[in-house]
Amino acid sequence: MAQTRFAILVVDDDPAMRELLSGILQDQGFPVTAVADERSAMGEIGTGRFSLVVMDIRLADGEDGRAIVQWARNSQPTLKSLYVSGLPGGLPFDPDLDGFIGKPFQSREIVGCVWELYYREPRRGFAPAAS
Repeated sequence: MAQTRFAILVVDDDPAMRELLSGILQDQGFPVTAVADERSAMGEIGTGRFSLVVMDIRLADGEDGRAIVQWARNSQPTLKSLYVSGLPGGLPFDPDLDGFIGKPFQSREIVGCVWELYYREPRRGFAPAAS
């Protein structure tokens, strides 16, 4: 697969899951950085070099992956997000959600979602609701 500049940040507190996701995405030619916690994720996101964050919703110590993505969107409204989670029943509505994959998943599901996000038009950010 050809190399692409669509850089991906993987955030998951489970080392085996980080390694699995990173390997799947690197095999597709994506540059991948993987981190385990909120502090590391925020530091990496702050560099502005990522196009997509693949985020576990629940991280260790009660850290909320959705809150990290919301924080990131304040400075990078075009950052795309793909949530990965084993939460039963999926997710409630989330305006920052670009994609969601439930655990367990097949490699082809991750690959398909990431390529779909790769080709999707960049987000424009959200306009405040009219009063």
